[in-house]
Amino acid sequence: MRQLQIAILLLATSAPAQAQDRNDIIFQKLYSKLANVLGVSDVDAAGQVDALVLASPGYILDEANVDYNNPNGRRIVFNLIDSSLRPSWILRFSGGKTSDVYSDILTNHTTSVVTMTAQQRDNLTKARAIIFDPKTNSGFSQRYRNFADARRELAAEMEAVQTWQRANPNDSIPATMVARLSDAREKYDLVAEKNVILAAKATIDSLENLDPAVFWGKALDRYQTNQLPVGANFVPIYDFYPAYPTWLDQSVSWTRIKFDDSDVNTVATSSRSNWNAGGSGRWGLWNVGGSYGQSESRSSFELDAQSFSVDFEVLRVKIDRPWMNYAVFGSRTWKWSPASANDKKLISDGNTSESSPPDGIAPLLPVEILIARNVSLTGNWNTSLKTTYSNQRSGGARVGWGPFSFGGGGGSSYDETKERVQISGNTITSPAPQIIGLLVQVLPKSPDPNLTDYEWPDQSPVKVNGIDLSGDALQQYQEEMEDINKLEREVDEVAPQ
Repeated sequence: MRQLQIAILLLATSAPAQAQDRNDIIFQKLYSKLANVLGVSDVDAAGQVDALVLASPGYILDEANVDYNNPNGRRIVFNLIDSSLRPSWILRFSGGKTSDVYSDILTNHTTSVVTMTAQQRDNLTKARAIIFDPKTNSGFSQRYRNFADARRELAAEMEAVQTWQRANPNDSIPATMVARLSDAREKYDLVAEKNVILAAKATIDSLENLDPAVFWGKALDRYQTNQLPVGANFVPIYDFYPAYPTWLDQSVSWTRIKFDDSDVNTVATSSRSNWNAGGSGRWGLWNVGGSYGQSESRSSFELDAQSFSVDFEVLRVKIDRPWMNYAVFGSRTWKWSPASANDKKLISDGNTSESSPPDGIAPLLPVEILIARNVSLTGNWNTSLKTTYSNQRSGGARVGWGPFSFGGGGGSSYDETKERVQISGNTITSPAPQIIGLLVQVLPKSPDPNLTDYEWPDQSPVKVNGIDLSGDALQQYQEEMEDINKLEREVDEVAPQ
């Protein structure tokens, strides 16, 4: 699989302004400082392209409002990550789901006519015996899971240390962080035959798609066996590191970041703010009525301060999709079947230029979650903070400042007393953890079938329940299926299953 490009995306619910004012500039500078602290740059040494986007507001995670021990609570978190994203530095949902696009690939694709040599098939068989469980031949082996878990933990702890160092360049690393990193290294060093595992994985990634029947059959089985039952429905399972309970554990050290009015003049603005995906309107710092990922539902209100300071702690959480074979997106041995409503559409065009965002129906794939907690905002506000906040919160509306949520908007079942938002003088605090961002990968151009080197079968009529469709009938079927899918996505946004 070709190397995926990386970008970072933070949650927001509005679109960039056509004419900047001071609030807009502050928003961009906060974005840029976070990019620096998180180690996000426009182009890194490996040639990968990174970007940062800020939220307005985040999504509060409170055990009283998101019961992760309950399947429905897990569904809420999974859906936050599964929603397809518009290619913008301000997060907005496109209306679909990444898992739906992936499922469509698995069920509605056409493969090239390719064959493997006897040696290639033997190598693939040996590699699969190392990576996959011989009983199922699709689930991962314990040998590989031990390696993957240890590697993921070590990388996450190292990122946490590096983030802390960038935020506190003159201070010593906390002993608890060093201890966690040392423990992760010990676990990683205990994993045997890393070279054998990596060689087997590389063999599978390069050869598996040359055996279409096996490749697509195993991919579909992997997708179907990693689903969480929620009532009468199923949702794809996500695994996280650190695990969800850690997100709520105040005893675990996170990295503290401070941003104030002095940063507005000293922090260089990141060029990735050009990724506005055609958005319009003002960002605003103070906002009301915003809904996670829904830019159209929020509005700004004025509560300005010439001097201000916001400090908060952050945690990066790695995302794993046990149901997804990432090699699908880089494979050049498939294209859409005419039966797909996405036929002739790109999932991603692979573009990572500074001047324009990637295009496609789902070009961004979240790989990490950015969580903030213990947010404290202080300013010499031009009107009463407490009075303005209370007026905006009337009716239970969600209120936020930049990427941070200060409560509200949870509906009739939402327990506002659990938010613990407090106002004292010119300071407002919110201790609860909240999702304020996503690190995302820019997928390579996909589908990108190799029409020159591979042979492709003649396109036969599409069969639907025994009916052969071709020509005008096939085109009408595709158009009406697309309309139905669009309607279902819109309904799911209002009343999710």
